[in-house]
Amino acid sequence: MGSSCRRMPRICLAVLTLAGLVFSGGTASATVGRFASLPMWIAFSRTDVSGTHIYKVWYDGSQLTQLTDRKAQDSQPAFSPDGNTILFTRTIATGSSIWLMDADGSDQVKLIANASDAVWNRTGDRIAFVRPGRRGSHIWTADATNGLDRTRLTSGPEDDTQPVWDRPFPSWWTPDEIAFVSDRTGRPQVYVMDTDGSDQHAVAPQDAVQSSPTWGTPNEVVFVSDLSGSRDLWHAPLAGGSANELNPSESHGFQASIAVGTALALVRRSAGGNSHIVYEQYDGGALPATLVTPIGAHIDRDPSWIGAEAWDAAYDAHAKENLIAAADAAQSIRDSTGSFENAEEIALSNALPGLEFVAGGVASPFDYEISVNPRTTTWAGAVFSSSGTCFWIKIADGVGRTYSSAGVTDCTGTDANGAADPSWPAS
Repeated sequence: MGSSCRRMPRICLAVLTLAGLVFSGGTASATVGRFASLPMWIAFSRTDVSGTHIYKVWYDGSQLTQLTDRKAQDSQPAFSPDGNTILFTRTIATGSSIWLMDADGSDQVKLIANASDAVWNRTGDRIAFVRPGRRGSHIWTADATNGLDRTRLTSGPEDDTQPVWDRPFPSWWTPDEIAFVSDRTGRPQVYVMDTDGSDQHAVAPQDAVQSSPTWGTPNEVVFVSDLSGSRDLWHAPLAGGSANELNPSESHGFQASIAVGTALALVRRSAGGNSHIVYEQYDGGALPATLVTPIGAHIDRDPSWIGAEAWDAAYDAHAKENLIAAADAAQSIRDSTGSFENAEEIALSNALPGLEFVAGGVASPFDYEISVNPRTTTWAGAVFSSSGTCFWIKIADGVGRTYSSAGVTDCTGTDANGAADPSWPAS
């Protein structure tokens, strides 16, 4: 598992984290040990007797917060990668437009008129959105800060809708692409294209209505299909091929959103045409389905997980706190024994039983397993964050601590001997 997790760390660490972490208070705070505290916010739209508004909620249903309260219909929220901003669609009698607001609902500003269904790219500097044409609707992209520098990616009389751009995986694992839904063959199907609009192709054509694409693993797309007679989740390779139904007994729903390859928010119907949101682990797992929003007289839809960059920040904070704790323990051993050589794997495991330690030539695969290289007058350690970043600390007698970090797959304590920065770079 170690080598495969170094190739796709965010998925592996997220599976471990979501399977064993107890969240409290709805905030992401790093603590020394095996599991990181993740920012598990979901934005969504709710239609009830008061209208259609944007809300956000913690994954367990707590901290429900209404973000918009205008007479307009506000829907289709999309968290920015860093989790600080939300795109949404505001609809009034004259049409729809794309708006921006802070994650607490403040500072609402119009970004693009005559447009809807906006989503972010992974770096947060551009957005994809839907704009109606004389015939059909098309996918466009624009600058995320001012809505300018617009480029149309699709054309024709068909309706191209539901773009999904933000890929929760680093660019060196997978190309940057946009998934969307098009009825160009007469029935809505999921397509994928490059970000310049080239190489448009259906992912897995079916004699069925497909909708709600979202990203699964780095090389697959997940979507809703009614092929089996009800709306269920299916997944297929991005390059195209056969689709397979996902957990047929549990995947009923008409909208889905997946965060970093493992956390699934799924919209399910209830009596009277109402709907609610549930949370479960994507592709099965230890966690049972949990109600995020209650079953009731409302239509909850358009779930959007907080952006992957916010998850990365939590992963990095946890990895660094674990490494700092190991360095503190190593220094304590040095102070009591007179040599860093005694701050090796067994001694550190005894001092910090919540962490694991390996020899300096062995790569750290997780943020709780630290690679250490103790010598007489120096100690070096490395830890691998699920974000794909390696963090190093070196302690030297008479010098103190120096630091370094880089996006590498082999994260060893031996390499930490080259750490020479006064602090880790600001993230």
